[in-house]
Amino acid sequence: MKNISKLIFCSLLFGLQLSIAQAEEVTLKFNDITLNANLEIAEGKKLSDGVVLVMHSFTAHNGMEIIKASQDALLENEQNSLAINLSYGVDNRHGSYDCMIPIRFKLSDAMAELDAWLNWLKSQGVKKSVFMGHSVSANQVLIYAVDRNDPAISGLVLLVPNTVGHPSSPERYKTRYGASLEKILDRAKTMIADGKADQLMENTDFGFCPKSSVTADAFYDFYQQGNKFWTAHLYLPEVKVPTLVIAASMDEVQPDIEKHVTPYVDDKRISLAIIDGAGHFFRDFNIEDAVEKAVEFIAKLDMSSQ
Repeated sequence: MKNISKLIFCSLLFGLQLSIAQAEEVTLKFNDITLNANLEIAEGKKLSDGVVLVMHSFTAHNGMEIIKASQDALLENEQNSLAINLSYGVDNRHGSYDCMIPIRFKLSDAMAELDAWLNWLKSQGVKKSVFMGHSVSANQVLIYAVDRNDPAISGLVLLVPNTVGHPSSPERYKTRYGASLEKILDRAKTMIADGKADQLMENTDFGFCPKSSVTADAFYDFYQQGNKFWTAHLYLPEVKVPTLVIAASMDEVQPDIEKHVTPYVDDKRISLAIIDGAGHFFRDFNIEDAVEKAVEFIAKLDMSSQ
């Protein structure tokens, strides 16, 4: 019995060591800063065998629970993955965005960074990749795929994309921050018209950052009605690669994904999976259920280098 227990312990230890050995941080020079990502190579695979590029939600990072769970599940199912950290203008950023840093970034800034990572993958011999994003990053990878139409992208996984058309209603903004969203938007719009788009608005509530310093341009970009990054479903007719949308039945942030996406579902180009009992961040076992749907979808795609 002792020998068996020792054997099990050694096997678990070896598996842990193997898992650690497969994880590698990749850095990339981008303009004047360094980008970073966590690369996981499945046992017996090469990077050139294809990769799933995974992108975190707004101002989060590649170490958040849903991203780590996704990479672990992909690894177990013999899929390589690259979980990137968007920089938001911060050199070699790790962890959630530091709200003490003045906010100057736009949602569209992610497009250039995705260009950089896709070009890096191509330089490593990768000819096929799947882009997977959570929350607003799902919108970003969708729009990227539509706008770039790059043959290196063979599929998309959109985890609870934003379909409401606006990140926060004036009512929700008022409830959360006790401030008038309309007044702040009007102020930002006036500053932009006066040539002060890059000027900071101090003590301004933005996203997950209360009392932050944010440029008029960045605030208006994020909260304006009609920003294309808040209406993922309107881009589904334009996407040319197989796309899986994963919704959560108890999503407190995006409650209408099923209603907005269902008209486009044909189970060939556009598919929809709903995780029962899950919220926007797929806590606990809901993460496993969501990632299982993603892995099943990815496994059916052609990820060969031919």
